[in-house]
Amino acid sequence: MTKYTFLLPAYKGRFLDEMLRSIQGQTYTDFKVIISDDCSPEDLHSICEPYLSDPRFTYRRNEENMGSKSLVSHWNLLVDMCDTEYLILASDDDVYEPFFLEEIDSLVEKFPMVNLFRGRVQRIDKEGTLTLKDPMMDEFQSQMDFLYHFFCYEILKCIANYVFKTSVFKSKGSFYDLPLAWGSDDAAVVKMSEHGVCNTSSLSFSFRNSGINISTQTNKKIILEKTREIYNSILFLDDYLDRLKGLLTTKMEEEQFKLIEHSVRTGFYIKSISYGAQIASFKEMLQYFKYLSRVGYFSDKLDKIHFFWLWIRAHKI
Repeated sequence: MTKYTFLLPAYKGRFLDEMLRSIQGQTYTDFKVIISDDCSPEDLHSICEPYLSDPRFTYRRNEENMGSKSLVSHWNLLVDMCDTEYLILASDDDVYEPFFLEEIDSLVEKFPMVNLFRGRVQRIDKEGTLTLKDPMMDEFQSQMDFLYHFFCYEILKCIANYVFKTSVFKSKGSFYDLPLAWGSDDAAVVKMSEHGVCNTSSLSFSFRNSGINISTQTNKKIILEKTREIYNSILFLDDYLDRLKGLLTTKMEEEQFKLIEHSVRTGFYIKSISYGAQIASFKEMLQYFKYLSRVGYFSDKLDKIHFFWLWIRAHKI
């Protein structure tokens, strides 16, 4: 039985051929690929056609664009279609090194109790020029150690470099459905890290900061959607961290947990300002303010005044 499936929800054609070539060129060959054209206005089938002579590659097309309503519904449709032991949610503009799957499989064989595996990341721009590298992480990390690095260190966050154990992922409800999928990838990684995370030592995956993917767009409508999801994302993480708090066993874990909590809350506060201060409604900012007050983010009245001052200044009131 095939061991791995690359699930590839596709909409953009610009870098798709390079992505498919990088998958086909894997030195570990026990995998298959499901390309799912999300009713793209571009002719993606012509780009995919040369690869369809490879029996590992299949192509399908949605009758309507699922991503315009819910990107995650498309992701989860593909997860439901997956019948292999492990899955990778690929993207249409990133690049895998030829040894990506070979190194992952080595970790899978060495750590069979782990449900989540991570390829070390480098970031590239639209021309393919290297702009940033992940730090080196331990081959195996406990959940707390991984979350500490995930939230408190500058590791590159994307989704296509992760390999999930399919049965466990499905049992946990697959991807958490948020508009634009913003925060859905983080939520998936957090909940799948329960039995630790394994990392490749080599830079085995390139995340492309192309300016045409949702994570790098500055369209006002998209920014507003991101702002509205800040509240839902932090509620999920806050609930998860509350449950995790009861499992701490060492002084080191307790110290790491404090830093994780602070980083999560501070990070979302900063995002709420940077993404939404100029366009978010007063009602939306007030809702977030109430949440931050409840979890004790503000240390005094001055912090609370500063929060609203930033919004007022952005709106030039």
